[in-house]
Amino acid sequence: TTPRASRSTRRRPSACVPPPVADHAQAHAEIQSLLGRYCWLVDRHRWDEWKLCFAEDGAFLTRGERLVGREAILDYVQEELGRFRMIRHLPHLPSIEVAPDGRSADCHSYFELRAVTVRGNETVALGSYSDRLVLGEEGWQFAERQADFDYWVRRSDPWYREDGPDPSR
Repeated sequence: TTPRASRSTRRRPSACVPPPVADHAQAHAEIQSLLGRYCWLVDRHRWDEWKLCFAEDGAFLTRGERLVGREAILDYVQEELGRFRMIRHLPHLPSIEVAPDGRSADCHSYFELRAVTVRGNETVALGSYSDRLVLGEEGWQFAERQADFDYWVRRSDPWYREDGPDPSR
């Protein structure tokens, strides 16, 4: 019989093997910070800071449109979010794969979106992001961010900010 490999020499499937801690731990932390910053800044309309999440020639793909460059992306997002008086992007844990050179990465994650329209109706959406990231002089940025919506529903009940749901219903 052939001897079995010891535990220390067995290889796990590559999809389950985390990257070496020393090689990419800092990149993972910085990328996760970028993902959180993207949501926080866009929800608070801090546009000058938010657009820096994208590389100067970065692209944003959503709903069949491809926008290239920070200003084009910013114009589109400002117009889209103008329909809402309150919006919150809720990111989920990402799957990040940093390139061997540590200068680029691919990232995939799910998100929830909760919003209230200017008319007071609640909107809920679920989707996913597929990102290509680059490390430049300004830190990690989106070279390309694709947002795909899997679920989008507008609830008919109005949202009452001051006192919660309408007690007469």
